Amino acid sequence: MVLLGLLTAAALPVSRHVAEARDPVPPEQRERMEREHREQERMEDPPPPFAEMFHFLEFADVYSKTCGDSRKVAVMAAGSITELFEKRGERAKAADLLEKLLKDCKEQSVRNAIRFALKENYEQTGRVNKAIDQAVLLVTENDKVLAN
Repeated sequence: MVLLGLLTAAALPVSRHVAEARDPVPPEQRERMEREHREQERMEDPPPPFAEMFHFLEFADVYSKTCGDSRKVAVMAAGSITELFEKRGERAKAADLLEKLLKDCKEQSVRNAIRFALKENYEQTGRVNKAIDQAVLLVTENDKVLAN
């Protein structure tokens, strides 16, 4: 038993050095990083009476920034079309509306969102070849934009 204690005591300094060798961050810096992380966590979680208000204000800020950006609004709306049709049990019919929108929309990020929605719709409704066509068109349309 004494021998085991001596071996363990002798191994502790070695294991500490091995652990330090694996961790390239000096202990002082690690402590500072951990302290900063704990402080950041405290800042993110306001006291309970204010937590609900804090989250609402954060949501309102993100929502207003999103609604103020026409590109973001169009992209989000295109992504929600299939979802809304699905609620009516008409997922496949969403593709008709998306195809019509694609003919009307000219801005590339909006077209991309519509094509992604079409690709997902076709894939989920078993029309894999049409999904592949949309993926190919995403590549070729964007390549043309990048080439100009």
